[in-house]
Amino acid sequence: MVTVFAFGAALWFFYPGNILVEYGAVGLIMIPFAVLCPPIVSLILGAALTVVSFGVFGGGLSSLPGLILLGQAAANWEWYKRLENPNRPMLVFTTIAVAAAIPAIWWQTNNPGDPRFTTAGGAAGGLMAAAYLGLFALAYWTPARAVLLGVFEPMGKMALSNYCGAAVIVWAAARVVDFESTNYMLPLMFFVIAILGVQSLISRLWLKSFRYGPLEWLWRVATWREIVPMKK
Repeated sequence: MVTVFAFGAALWFFYPGNILVEYGAVGLIMIPFAVLCPPIVSLILGAALTVVSFGVFGGGLSSLPGLILLGQAAANWEWYKRLENPNRPMLVFTTIAVAAAIPAIWWQTNNPGDPRFTTAGGAAGGLMAAAYLGLFALAYWTPARAVLLGVFEPMGKMALSNYCGAAVIVWAAARVVDFESTNYMLPLMFFVIAILGVQSLISRLWLKSFRYGPLEWLWRVATWREIVPMKK
């Protein structure tokens, strides 16, 4: 977590307020709780903290303790394996998430203020994230599975490098384009899709020769306190 915080601090020049600083700091505090709490305690406490965070405080920094505990519980019970094959609980979860996200989006769009810092925006953001997760899992159970793996698997293996790289790209583009004054979302959407496409291609090419992304390698070196092999 100290290394994650250091990456976030280095990225601060390009992306003030990036999640790495917050995640590193909060994660360091939460490590004893995540390690010592039984999975059922992590699940209950994490769910309660997450609901309060998004429902009362609008998410953001306050959501991290609950999400970390939920992640720990999910990892202990290997829930991620449930995403690979069709199952009723995931279908029910997705249905509820999508149904709840629709009124939350309406609430957000009719609520004044920056959605990043409002309760409506936080609630809508959390529910939309849950809906995206569920819909992606459902798509993964279809013949589109191979395409999804081809596009997102290399990006996932280099998630830290891609996150920081995207921040630098957007920072550089903002020197030329005034993103804050634009009222048109479609060009921004195409810009984001282009970044993802380029990163997917670069990640795939990079991983043909190397075991890890550049920042992932540095993370392992710092965590394990030894030089690990980089090339395949």
